[in-house]
Amino acid sequence: MMNPIDIPEEQLTENLMSSREQTRFIRKVYLCLDFQLIMTFGLCLYAKMNNLLTFYRSDIGRGLLGLSIGGIIMTFGTLMCCTHLFQRTVSKYILLIIFSLSMSYMISNMLLYYDPKTIIIATGITLTDLILMTLVSFFIKINSYFTEFLFISTISLILIGIINIFIMSTFLQLFIAGFGSIVFSGFIIYDTKMIISNQYRVYSKNDFVLASINLYLDIINLFIYILQCLNLSNAEN
Repeated sequence: MMNPIDIPEEQLTENLMSSREQTRFIRKVYLCLDFQLIMTFGLCLYAKMNNLLTFYRSDIGRGLLGLSIGGIIMTFGTLMCCTHLFQRTVSKYILLIIFSLSMSYMISNMLLYYDPKTIIIATGITLTDLILMTLVSFFIKINSYFTEFLFISTISLILIGIINIFIMSTFLQLFIAGFGSIVFSGFIIYDTKMIISNQYRVYSKNDFVLASINLYLDIINLFIYILQCLNLSNAEN
């Protein structure tokens, strides 16, 4: 995650857009985001309604899961090593489709093990949180304290998660899920601000696919943490 405070002034100047370009950029970002969310929701709904658990456990299902993991790793590898591919007209859409299909398959697989009522509640809370955090992003200012909080919180989540692999504490997992929900609500504010504001511009006008993937990951992580919170709370009760 780039900290806008640390970006060279000349790069920020290069990424500045006119009002028309900025409007077009925002529209493209949210169209790509809608595509990803609709694909994920559609596949999850289809898998849940048709109870595809047997298929997901079959050799073909496990093979597709392996391909999905490979697709996600390939997308992140491209992001780290070949960022220019996200700016080319054809390759960026291919990467978007591969990443969206891979994530959708993995999430639909995971949701088969959750109660439908819990999933519906988690979806509603996530949607409400997304709307509120998007509205907040219009009024809040991003400074070094905010970005440092997100960075430190993310590292803390990873370390606590690794510790919990060994001690397997339900209480600690509930804490991780609750804290993770707060952290990714913050990421939604941060990434939305990077998209809508010229002051914190880290994307060029051709980076709309990359921007949509970042925001999509924020939403999916928020949903997963909220789902874990609800599921663990129900288990405790």
